[in-house]
Amino acid sequence: MGPNPTTTVFETQRERVETSKTNPRRPKKQTKVEAKLSKQSQSAAASRQAEEEREASNQCPPWLPSSSDSGMSWVVVISISILKLLAIPAYHSTDFEVHRNWLAITFSSPISNWYLDETSQWTLDYPPFFAWFEYLMAFVAQYFDAGMLVISNLEHSTINTVLFMRLSVVVTDLVFFAAINSLVEAMKSRSNIKAPRSAIGYFLVFNFGLWLVDHVHFQYNGFLYGVMLLSLSHAVQGRYISCAFLFAALLNLKHIYLYIAPAFFVFLFRVCFPSTALSFRGFNWVRFSLLGFVVIVVFGLSLGPFIQHNQLLQLVSRLFPFQRGLCHAYWAPNFWALYNGLDQVLRIVGPRFQLFSVRDLPSATRGLVTDEDMFGVLPSVPPLATFVMTLLAMMPSLVKLFLVAPAKPSFSTEFIRTITLCGFASFYFGWHVHEKAILLALIPLTLLAFSSVRAVRAHIILTAASGLSLLPLVFTPAEQPVVVFAFLASIAFTFGIHQQVFSFPFNFMTKAYIVGVVPVLLGYYLLPVLLPALPFLPLMLISLYSTLGVTMAFILTYMDVGTDNIAL
Repeated sequence: MGPNPTTTVFETQRERVETSKTNPRRPKKQTKVEAKLSKQSQSAAASRQAEEEREASNQCPPWLPSSSDSGMSWVVVISISILKLLAIPAYHSTDFEVHRNWLAITFSSPISNWYLDETSQWTLDYPPFFAWFEYLMAFVAQYFDAGMLVISNLEHSTINTVLFMRLSVVVTDLVFFAAINSLVEAMKSRSNIKAPRSAIGYFLVFNFGLWLVDHVHFQYNGFLYGVMLLSLSHAVQGRYISCAFLFAALLNLKHIYLYIAPAFFVFLFRVCFPSTALSFRGFNWVRFSLLGFVVIVVFGLSLGPFIQHNQLLQLVSRLFPFQRGLCHAYWAPNFWALYNGLDQVLRIVGPRFQLFSVRDLPSATRGLVTDEDMFGVLPSVPPLATFVMTLLAMMPSLVKLFLVAPAKPSFSTEFIRTITLCGFASFYFGWHVHEKAILLALIPLTLLAFSSVRAVRAHIILTAASGLSLLPLVFTPAEQPVVVFAFLASIAFTFGIHQQVFSFPFNFMTKAYIVGVVPVLLGYYLLPVLLPALPFLPLMLISLYSTLGVTMAFILTYMDVGTDNIAL
């Protein structure tokens, strides 16, 4: 093997310097070839130094517990699970009774009655796989308190019932932890995102919104997002058939994940084409057929029994109650919150200046579900309009994903970004969106939290905006200090990791939004005392300020679409 040309150039340069010192009368200029080689060697040295600095910056902050090569430390997982147990005696919402009633329906009545029973107002309105999930849990529940499985025992909440329900959420969260390990490990080898070993995992595990919604308010989102992350992990690893199986199962666990289904459809369709070009000449019909077969089998297993009982239309009517209004009575922080806010302003300005008549309507922000048209001035919005707006907002990212070659390192990253933007678009323009659905954008955005400067800013802004928008879910005085402290701590935690890892200052826009959270919080708690005649104002303040943050994060994330060099 010949001499290293880079070393030769450096040695030649060194010899010439020494010669010029001893014999200054005979200087000799570099040839063009030598100058070019010297420039290339210096560039290579600079690149190596930059890579070393990047690797150093990708170390987890020293104040976070280190994780093993397998991902999130199970010691940390167990510790977090124990902390969650402290919320057992805390306030729980009506969703607690919803899930207790579903335990009773699935365990105590035949399958033909699951989507017909109306003993309680909280009828079963999740897809069949989640009903089977409740059915399986009921076998354990009977050993805690068999009374919770009696359909007529409405509002049944004994100590043993509460204990079982709370523990069931903590235990099923283990799926979420396992999925984080799997996906973070897959991203390290398959994606071009350079991230600290465990920071992404800690962002997900310490997600304030997920903790509040599941372990205080009460739901099973950790389990469901765990299935979502597992399907994403299999996609990143190139295990497309199992990815399709897991995502199809997820859709039959909770239909809200239809919001991100377009991203999975485009991704799985794209991998059936040749990895380097779009051509039907090399289209993988075997893979395409297997993907379709798996999806059909999953939906057949889920819907088959209800088709047999001629209940498919009844099931669909439960899953998609379009008779409800455009907005939940507490406005989710999206485009329709701005639309509602403008309507409120026009309702005040119109009569005062005699510009137009205003319909007399009740307050639209008292936190209850309503079927009424809540607009006093602006026209009502049909479901079709929200569907079209949502689809249009998704299209640029979906098109870009389809055009990216699977062989490129950025393909997996673009897929994650497309999932994030589908979650954003559905939340921002969707019909009767609940504030909890913001997690559909925040969870995948967390995976992109280290992919670019814009992603860093979007992540911290959305962390603040989503957490702020979820605070009204818990309104009991006893829980307020803990909830507010946890919310502010989550912002400080997120801000601290980003600053530690990248050591660059956040811009004015980001800092201003984060600082603005404090006066908004003060207004939320003080306005009911200072202005009791305006009961809608505190919730409107939270909703509109959170909408500002969601809008900023949505735009920042979209600005990264199509950027190939996204790794910091």
